[in-house]
Amino acid sequence: MQNSSSFWSSFSVSNWLLQSLHTRSRRENIRSYVESSIYDTIRNRYANDENHKNALDYIQKSFECCGSKSYLDWLQASWDRRVKVSEHRKLEHGIGAIGGGRGTGYGRVPESCCNELGLRDYPVKCGETFTNLQLHTYADFIHPKGCADALYNWVSTKLDFAIAICVVVGIIQLIGMALSMILCCCINQEDKKYDY
Repeated sequence: MQNSSSFWSSFSVSNWLLQSLHTRSRRENIRSYVESSIYDTIRNRYANDENHKNALDYIQKSFECCGSKSYLDWLQASWDRRVKVSEHRKLEHGIGAIGGGRGTGYGRVPESCCNELGLRDYPVKCGETFTNLQLHTYADFIHPKGCADALYNWVSTKLDFAIAICVVVGIIQLIGMALSMILCCCINQEDKKYDY
């Protein structure tokens, strides 16, 4: 019974430590997942899914960032739609490249991409009104850093904390296991001393 308990204790400690090391080694996978998720939201979900739109807007406002790598990522998105205005259908440009012209550099960003200067100088629909010039000319009004690195850095600090807790718990378990083995050996020797 004692050997079985000892085995499971050492297995538990090994598992804690190995999981900590494994998580630490998978950081690049986490980085690429964050980056691809933001790209996917920009290209495919921002215009159609209110939950994704709200989540990305919240991230861009909270982390003061825009796009995945930079605000230029929004030029990869284009969602134009025809809306009915009286009897005619009018083309309405959404966020992203204007008129589907992804290579022209003309485009819009969401208001959540605008920095304080942008919100001050363009108080109504900042980012969505950037249609007269190429998007890079509005760079002073947009958050310059991308959200992938900002979000990854935030997740990474939380991950470092979780890994540190796992390592500390593993070490405490290892010390406890060693002390319990020493105690068992001492008790065993005491019992042998009084055997006749």
